[in-house]
Amino acid sequence: MRDQITDRNCHDTTQFKPLVKKAAETFDLQEVSADKAYSTYDNLDLIESLGGKPFIPFKSSALLVTTSHKGGSKVWTRLFHFFQMHREEFLEHYHGRSNVETAFSMLKRVIGDTLRSKHPVAQTNEALLMVICHNIRCRIHEAYELGWSRCSNRWPTRKLPEPPENARPQIKLQARPKRLGKGAHTCGCRRR
Repeated sequence: MRDQITDRNCHDTTQFKPLVKKAAETFDLQEVSADKAYSTYDNLDLIESLGGKPFIPFKSSALLVTTSHKGGSKVWTRLFHFFQMHREEFLEHYHGRSNVETAFSMLKRVIGDTLRSKHPVAQTNEALLMVICHNIRCRIHEAYELGWSRCSNRWPTRKLPEPPENARPQIKLQARPKRLGKGAHTCGCRRR
């Protein structure tokens, strides 16, 4: 997975090719899933030229264009046939991207979707730090829910003890303060 932080008015589709190329430099591309906005001849050809298999669904207006037509793509035609003939298998691979969408949704819901830094380098660092914090949060939640040992990823042989009751934050409800007269201050002074 690669990252690229852009201006808020920059469309995602312009970043697809550079990100896929960067990812191919670091990782062994096997499958690339993306939504319909990225279903173009150039994108599909790029993925296959880098050794990956594209799993990008087709727009409802897509028609079979053979490579004999001007601008046709062998990869696009082959993928279109696979999509039409083996739709369940195609969608099984494609829906791997829903894990990514879920992670982004969780990140935005819990941590927020706004960067406060002004400088582009600081924004990149802030965004990456948000992802690290999200991953740590998920790891702690996973360890607590599944009862994983602190020292390893193995299932514990015994159940971990619950934290002591006094370690949890206590919330005490207090009665509402009396309503003061109009213009009275809550500090106790007699100014009006």
